Amino acid sequence: MVNYLMSVEGQNYLGNKLGTLRFTNKNAEYETPYLPATSEIKWVERDVEWLMENKDEMLEKWNELYHEIQG
Repeated sequence: MVNYLMSVEGQNYLGNKLGTLRFTNKNAEYETPYLPATSEIKWVERDVEWLMENKDEMLEKWNELYHEIQG
């Protein structure tokens, strides 16, 4: 099920049926009034290895930012 949900076909289906979705497959295409057109999305490559190695520091930074905003 997870493989299908992460696949182009699965994300195409969900995106078109639900109208909103955070796509994780850059090849997914959809039509919805709630999200920009597929061609307008700027995809960013993530360095997953670096993120895993620096997880604690990243979580600390995000917690600091959250508390600055939320008080």
